[in-house]
Amino acid sequence: MSNTMKLSEALTKDELRELRKKSDLRALATLVWNWGLIIAAFAVAIIWPNPLTILAGILILG
Repeated sequence: MSNTMKLSEALTKDELRELRKKSDLRALATLVWNWGLIIAAFAVAIIWPNPLTILAGILILG
């Protein structure tokens, strides 16, 4: 008895079309953001070697 809703019920066809559109620029931005986050997590743990910063890095990296 789950109350699941289809995506097509929540969004219009134009909104769905916009979300499904592929974009090389958006993909590149996502890739750069992800690698930047990984580098930042390692850098913070290296610069400030503290159990909390290491734990935060582990949580960020998943």
